[in-house]
Amino acid sequence: MRVWRAFRNMVRAVTCDPVWALSTVSLNLVRRGEYVLGTILTGGIVLFVLASRQWVRISVLLQSRTFDPKPFSSTDASSA
Repeated sequence: MRVWRAFRNMVRAVTCDPVWALSTVSLNLVRRGEYVLGTILTGGIVLFVLASRQWVRISVLLQSRTFDPKPFSSTDASSA
């Protein structure tokens, strides 16, 4: 019963002011679009920051595991 009453009120409002109804529908789409774009932008920034931190960790790890052909210096006691 409540749903039917709400639907009748909505139809009555549309018949009284159709410009308001059309502008409300179109502006509602714009508002939702702003929310979606903001969410996507925020998620993109978060993913960029997390990915860049991982990239720094990986590059540091790769640099620390480089091959050194001379691991000991020439003044080492074992070379004497």
